[in-house]
Formats: sequence, C-alpha cells, structure tokens
Amino acid sequence: MVGTVPVGVEPTGIAITPNGAFAYVTNAVDSTVSVINTATDTVTVTIPGIPPSPASVAISPSGDFAYVAGLSGLVTAIDTATNAVVANVPVGGFLQGLAVTPNGAFVYVAQIFPSPSVSVISTATNTVVATVTVGNAPVGVAITPNGAFAYVSNLVDGTVSVIATSTNTVVATVPVGNAPEFLAVLSADYTD
Repeated sequence: MVGTVPVGVEPTGIAITPNGAFAYVTNAVDSTVSVINTATDTVTVTIPGIPPSPASVAISPSGDFAYVAGLSGLVTAIDTATNAVVANVPVGGFLQGLAVTPNGAFVYVAQIFPSPSVSVISTATNTVVATVTVGNAPVGVAITPNGAFAYVSNLVDGTVSVIATSTNTVVATVPVGNAPEFLAVLSADYTD
C-alpha cells in the first residue's frame, strides 16, 4: 500500500536510516523533525527543539546519528536511539545540503550565504575543523563511497567543486550547466 504520511509544516529534507527502518523528515516551518516508521508509514515521534528553518538531513553510515542543517547556521546532531538533540554545532550563515563520510568521522555541510563554503565538522567533537571555499551558492553535497572526495554543486556558478577530503582543498571545478542543485555518487558496485 502507498499512502500519504502527515508530518510537520513544509517538509523539506528526508533521509532514510541505513537499515531502512526509519525516515527522518525536516519540517521547515515547525522547526521539528518527524521520524517515520517505514514498516507502518506512521510518525513515531516528532523531535522538537530543532533550530529555526531546518532544510536538510543526513544519517551517519552506522545509523546512530542524524544531522540537520538549515537557515539558523547550526548543524544539529540527533541521537537516533533516543531521538534526542545531543549537539548544535555553530557553523554560521544559511546552510543547505550536508553529507556524512562513509567512516562516520566527518560531516560536510554547504553554506550558501554569506560565505560560499563547505564546513567540515568532526563528529567526535561536534566542532568545525575546516572550512573550504567553493563556488557561488553551494547547495548540494555528496561524498564518494571510499570517502576520498566530496562533490559540491554550486547553484549560481553552474559548477561542481571537487574537494579532496584528505586535505580539505578543492582539486577541481567542473562546469555542469545552469543551476545545479542536488547530486549523488554511485557506489563502486553499481551495475546498470
């Protein structure tokens, strides 16, 4: 059966836990996160206390944490075992897409305004450990399965910045056309 699941006001981002059991949905107007049980298609909990205007969400590869970014300039860490907020990491600016490295050690988050950049957060300390300048208006972030590179779509520039995660430097800028937003990286074992 396919049905509509009611969540908060203006749902904007969604991420599924690695085991497929839960979907985490950011609700921009409510400043909440709805947790949906995918087996029953029902909201099991609505997490309050999320900083204003959450936009994007990413789940750690272990499934232990959900990370939420938005216009507040904070990245919120949620413990998925308790669905409690455990940290609010100050990054600054208007934040858009984010992604967690395959080893779960770092979160890469795009800041669209005022400083077009990608901040790197250590998940061990919940602090920003690096900031990388990228193209104008970065919105999407994807990390390769081996964790070697982060790809960032730059909306205004029409480019994708390629960041080497070992040095947190831009090693290439690829022109891709008008207004790229979201992107994904295929796993190495993908076959068509």
